[in-house]
Amino acid sequence: MNKKFKYKKSLLAAILSATLLAGCDGGGSGSSSDTPSVDSGSGTLPEVKPDPTPTPEPTPEPTPDPEPTPDPTPDPEPTPEPEPEPVPTKTGYLTLGGSQRVTGATCNGESSDGFTFTPGNTVSCVVGSTTIATFNTQSEAARSLRAVDKVSFSLEDAQELANSENKKTNAISLVTSSDSCPADAEQLCLTFSSVVDRARFEKLYKQIDLATDNFSKLVNEEVENNAATDKAPSTHTSTVVPVTTEGTKPDLNASFVSANAEQFYQYQPTEIILSEGQLVDSLGNGVAGVDYYTNSGRGVTDENGKFSFSWGETISFGIDTFELGSVRGNKSTIALTELGDEVRGANIDQLIHRYSTTGQNNTRVVPDDVRKVFAEYPNVINEIINLSLSNGATLDEGDQNVVLPNEFIEQFKTGQAKEIDTAICAKTDGCNEARWFSLTTRNVNDGQIQGVINKLWGVDTNYQSVSKFHVFHDSTNFYGSTGNARGQAVVNISNSAFPILMARNDKNYWLAFGEKRAWDKNELAYITEAPSIVQPENVTRDTATFNLPFISLGQVGEGKLMVIGNPHYNSILRCPNGYSWGGGVNSKGECTLSGDSDDMKHFMQNVLRYLSNDIWQPNTKSIMTVGTNLENVYFKKAGQVLGNSAPFAFHEDFTGITVKQLTSYGDLNPEEIPLLILNGFEYVTQWSGDPYAVPLRADTSKPKLTQQDVTDLIAYLNKGGSVLIMENVMSNLKEESASSFVRLLDAAGLSMALNKSVVNNDPQGYPDRVRQRRATGIWVYERYPAADGAQPPYTIDPNTGEVTWKYQQDNKPDDKPKLEVASWQEEVEGKQVTRYAFIDEAEYTTEESLEAAKAKIFEKFPGLQECKDSTYHYEINCLERRPGTDVPVTGGMYVPRYTQLNLDADTAKAMVQAADLGTNIQRLYQHELYFRTKGSKGERLNSVDLERLYQNMSVWLWNDTKYRYEEGKEDELGFKTFTEFLNCYANDAYAGGTKCSADLKKSLVDNNMIYGDGSSKAGMMNPSYPLNYMEKPLTRLMLGRSWWDLNIK
Repeated sequence: MNKKFKYKKSLLAAILSATLLAGCDGGGSGSSSDTPSVDSGSGTLPEVKPDPTPTPEPTPEPTPDPEPTPDPTPDPEPTPEPEPEPVPTKTGYLTLGGSQRVTGATCNGESSDGFTFTPGNTVSCVVGSTTIATFNTQSEAARSLRAVDKVSFSLEDAQELANSENKKTNAISLVTSSDSCPADAEQLCLTFSSVVDRARFEKLYKQIDLATDNFSKLVNEEVENNAATDKAPSTHTSTVVPVTTEGTKPDLNASFVSANAEQFYQYQPTEIILSEGQLVDSLGNGVAGVDYYTNSGRGVTDENGKFSFSWGETISFGIDTFELGSVRGNKSTIALTELGDEVRGANIDQLIHRYSTTGQNNTRVVPDDVRKVFAEYPNVINEIINLSLSNGATLDEGDQNVVLPNEFIEQFKTGQAKEIDTAICAKTDGCNEARWFSLTTRNVNDGQIQGVINKLWGVDTNYQSVSKFHVFHDSTNFYGSTGNARGQAVVNISNSAFPILMARNDKNYWLAFGEKRAWDKNELAYITEAPSIVQPENVTRDTATFNLPFISLGQVGEGKLMVIGNPHYNSILRCPNGYSWGGGVNSKGECTLSGDSDDMKHFMQNVLRYLSNDIWQPNTKSIMTVGTNLENVYFKKAGQVLGNSAPFAFHEDFTGITVKQLTSYGDLNPEEIPLLILNGFEYVTQWSGDPYAVPLRADTSKPKLTQQDVTDLIAYLNKGGSVLIMENVMSNLKEESASSFVRLLDAAGLSMALNKSVVNNDPQGYPDRVRQRRATGIWVYERYPAADGAQPPYTIDPNTGEVTWKYQQDNKPDDKPKLEVASWQEEVEGKQVTRYAFIDEAEYTTEESLEAAKAKIFEKFPGLQECKDSTYHYEINCLERRPGTDVPVTGGMYVPRYTQLNLDADTAKAMVQAADLGTNIQRLYQHELYFRTKGSKGERLNSVDLERLYQNMSVWLWNDTKYRYEEGKEDELGFKTFTEFLNCYANDAYAGGTKCSADLKKSLVDNNMIYGDGSSKAGMMNPSYPLNYMEKPLTRLMLGRSWWDLNIK
């Protein structure tokens, strides 16, 4: 049941505007403009310092500077004039009370469940030819577009109902009584089965000015005259429409936010997708004779366990009034074990096994005799038979195993449960003996995710070795430089999926584990000059943090869906050693380049092997057919271009693989075609002179997969097939044309709706950018500018060698110094020009020219010397030689052609730890509990672990991604625990998450983390301002979440 509750934002409004991200860096911004803006949490202040302009992205994507320092060589192509800003529009929703969506009506010619309007213009909503609501939107025109892009229009506020409580009451009464989906608490459906029904509604609506009693009688008469039998599914659904509070809005900045505002942001099917599903037991056998109930209908699973439903709705299963459980209809195969948590799911499976008979093809059939016996105990049978009792699972307690009592079986030996069991067994010629599978084996965290990642990364020595992962950059062109690294986010939103690759985003993200850090924990350079005794620390797992994934893998039935957030990876299949820059094929189909390393070839070989379940293996005589809807692959090259193209095919290094072009996917046999490589959309090939447009991104207005295609693909996946999608979807996927693609990903627990790249470039840019690297070696003099009295902003104790920073000593975080590349002014043709103490060896190819360039720097800075430590490449206050990366840079902005990520066993382990949401949120909660109870409860984290966990969790929480927990599936990453915490902070508003347990809620209330029932702010989070994230990290994260998520408040 969807619980409605009040959102009172008055307490948080001022706090959010001033503190949302003010404490993210805990005492200052980073020391360089090219390092990622990550919430470092560093500093020593106990309180968050307000920031006048909060920035809600913890790891914003680097974007090209539209007005860079002019290139010494003038660009022959001037920067295009910016396009005029379009007229801002917003998305509106017709609702009851601001929270319950009204569907079936038409507003401004579009569906009432999401229509476009221009602020200031009138919104008119009609049913048939009758206007039911008109709204003046002038108030929205006065608000900034950024402030809100989704607006609810409550029927109660319609101009037709203004100043008349009588009309308002009658209109709401008519609308609610006409609801064709009464079991759906999230929406009210004005869809009519016939023209006559709609005409009846219109006739009644025109009479809402009658007295309330008279109108109610009129409506009741019409309803009774039109009553249809068997319209709603008995006790399994409720016809009561939840009361909503007047004036609520799905607006982050509203003073009163609707309880179910997340419904306005999550994926909703834009059309009724009739689907067929199958209910199966734990052995995969169909289960016949089970009742099912949905908003759109009801029935009994057929002889094969098949049933019909509309995609996306909730499906409830039961036997007469005995409720087994419910599940979201986003897949075509549903196991009994998915109808509850691990214990309840196993008990459901056991109950069906005990009372069923064997049908054709080993199906389980629930006889009518079972339903008849259950019918003798209507509804109360749900109390007689307890599906949540322990069932004899074995727990590993170190030296010994502990076997829990099998209370579930024992309950059938006494009381009414025994009566029911005896009656059924007598009528069905005896019940089946208990058949148990091990819950411990099924759910233990045995590292399956780590094992898969180790295979794909080549950490597993039985697979091909991979040490560097290639990240393609966007094919844009600014001053001759290519675009930024593009790894579009592919987020695992449930426990049916997990990440394959996440790029690091810590302060030293570009340095491999074991290398010496460029920045310390406060994002300051290490002061290594004499008499300092400071030694740079190594980059380790302890301080590594990660962004969201851009490669993820989801499970659908027996099959696998992998998504990689860039289409250029298709070109690696065609030319595995000639893809990085300017590649292609000649007239003979041969690759024109072959200089790239084997790393990405090996990665793709590992992927193909894993997705084919070892049907194909490299360097063997194995064969495989791959189906595809791709016609061509495109190779990355310079300029804002698509790149050289070649027909989709496999290089001989993938010998044994043949390609079959497909236009439909019905009845595909995974044994014949074990893998499909697909695109969800056509590519964008035209961009009308827009310099920011990214070629080859997905054109979401031109889908390549229909709803029927997706239905067929899900059936193919359920049978054990695999699908690989490599695509750049730069959209939040709210378009109707994208609904089939969203549905496919959603079935696998994946989402690309975040619409951002999650890979940072290597440090790069103009000569004034600190910590940068180029393809060849560079010489650079980096320093901190002098503070008061021409002294450096730090002191070095001559006796101890200890370094003390002045801004820390003075407790003035705003005075944190910024590292710079030393510079001087020089007159050139009568103008003063800034020169930097920076030398790129690529520009000085002889020893003489290089020495002359160094001599000029020494001349400008008397006393300057070359740095002494050849093993550390980030020294300051000396002329440092920094080795090159061997990755060429492009154009006047010096952007590298591509970015490389380091892959190894330690990185793989650190990445999985960063994605372990359940463990991480629990540890932060225990840390906060320690400080809130003054050490009597909880467990304190050391500062290193706290920083790492806090930063890792911020990227998962500081967005509006809707996470969910799926029963009966492996949960190594802790989605059950993670979604429970989200629900505790949202009054259980997440239908797909674990409900907030009484114990956890009591602890949160008792320790002032959320307000209890005795408060006027019951259910709301306690922001605990002024907030020190070092002591209250969970509260700080949830406060950040509230910026995006309207349920966290």
